[in-house]
Amino acid sequence: MGGTGLATSFIEHTLYNTNLTSLPIRSNHYALMFRHFTQHRDYTVFNTGIQTGLQYIQKGWKQSFQQIAPLTTRLNYLVLPMESVVYMGNEKNRLSLVMGMYAEYLLSYELPQAPDMASITYEDFFTFDPQKDKRTGYGLSVGLGFQRDFSFGAILIEGKATYSISNFISIDSVAGFTPDISNLINGVISIGYLIPLH
Repeated sequence: MGGTGLATSFIEHTLYNTNLTSLPIRSNHYALMFRHFTQHRDYTVFNTGIQTGLQYIQKGWKQSFQQIAPLTTRLNYLVLPMESVVYMGNEKNRLSLVMGMYAEYLLSYELPQAPDMASITYEDFFTFDPQKDKRTGYGLSVGLGFQRDFSFGAILIEGKATYSISNFISIDSVAGFTPDISNLINGVISIGYLIPLH
């Protein structure tokens, strides 16, 4: 399963104003997924299932400035989702709502060089710091999907949004000027082939 989408961030401080504008960047992802449905019941409109797997997801953001070119941060994660599926339809065609949580681990990163602070008078600059920031995180996911079953397997098309609840920037105290809110946001569209195991 794989697809593409957009990634950005929300970086702010609860006490002080952080002057940082995050713009979206292109994001790709790849996944091995397991999906299980409970036995289809004709007497109800909605049926349920679960899905999990391993995903490689590109996250990050582009920070814009007034006086210099934008700077891009790219963070590549291994993600373990655990999601519930509520679907309507029959055993051939399923329209599904997916909701759940995920845990993630940072595999690699591409970081911009810090700009000359004299050239960014009006903005703050923050990116991932490998020496002190967090490599693990967790968050929420929600999406819509359509699955069509064939004799050779199933095709799944899914759109999903994820939001990291955990902050990736580490801080010593909320009284400092380092942002205490640092969340990663992704919106993706995926297409995949599912192999039936029964």
